[in-house]
This record gives sequence, structure tokens and C-alpha cells, in this order.
Amino acid sequence: MKTLIFAIRNTGWYAAVPVLVAALGCAGFFAVEQAGPTQLVIYYATFMRTIAPLFAAWWPLFVFKERVEGDGRELLYLLRPRGESATATLLAGAYVAVLTPLGILAATRRLPEAIDTPAAWGACVCSAALAFWVVFATRSSPLALLAAVAFGLFGQAAFARLVAAVVALVGPRPDADVLPWLAWLGLAVAMLLHGERLSRKFAG
Repeated sequence: MKTLIFAIRNTGWYAAVPVLVAALGCAGFFAVEQAGPTQLVIYYATFMRTIAPLFAAWWPLFVFKERVEGDGRELLYLLRPRGESATATLLAGAYVAVLTPLGILAATRRLPEAIDTPAAWGACVCSAALAFWVVFATRSSPLALLAAVAFGLFGQAAFARLVAAVVALVGPRPDADVLPWLAWLGLAVAMLLHGERLSRKFAG
């Protein structure tokens, strides 16, 4: 917890944006619920597949912008000569945690799309890992922002279709519902591992 607080304390009031997004997601859920189950399914699917992954990159963008572009980054590197993947993982985990109440709402309402919630969380973790990786690969937070937006608008859907095609080839099996989540997690881990190597020498 101390590491997480340290990571976002310089973000200021911007740190509250992901929490506000999650809260508005829940509020919207209750509002749309009055319109009927069809609209609720559309709302939940749209929120989890587009809005949620997009804002998953929010905390990493601000936190690692300070690491790479802030004053005194060389001193920070000397004081903490280790990679930043653990911080990125904590930030991604915290974001999934604030989204969990919305997932619980979908599960309690037995929405068909609730079965895709773990994969949506995996996409959020992947978005956060992408922002982390691009920041240290390019030494540029604006490029990381563009990558996160592109991922949210195009990349996530393309990767989801690829995973769905692979799952279809595998055929029906008991763990078929877990495979999309594992695919997202595998992609996130790959970016975290390579980002770890890059972040160990970002002050050079």
C-alpha cells in the first residue's frame, strides 16, 4: 500500500479520475437498469470494452511521466536502481479493484456479458502495462497516451477477435472461458517484463 501511495502522490487530484470513472460506471449501471435488460447489457459491454480499458492507462501515464521526464530523475534512478514493473502491476491491480463493484453488479443481475468480465479486467491490466512499456521504450508520455488511445479504440477489439478465433479453433472445453483472460494476462506480462528491463536504465 505504501508503494502505491508513493507512486500516485505526485499526481494530485488527477489521481481521483479512475475512481470517479468507476463510480460513474456504477451510477450509470443503476440508471440504465431502469430502461430494461437489453439496454443494460449494451451499456455494460460498452463500458467494459471501451471506457474501462482506456482509463486503465491513466495512473501509469502520470506516474511514469514523472519517472522519465521529471526533474531529478537521475537522482531517483540512483536511489531506486530497480525496475518499475512492480509499480505498474500495483497500479493495474488498483484499477481492477475499483472496477470490481461494477463486475459484481453485472454478476448479481446475471447479465450474459458478465462472463466476459475477467477478460475485460485482463484488457485493463494490458492497457496499463502498455502505457508503462511505451513510456520507457520511447521516453515519451505523449506517445504512451497515443498508444493507450489507439489500443482502446482499435487494438483491444482486434486482439479480442484474435483470441476468440483461437478459442474457436480449440473447440469446446471446460476452461474455454478462462482462455481469453489468460491471453490478456500473457500479453500484459510480456510488456511488464520487457518494460522492467527498459526501466532499469531509463536515466541513461
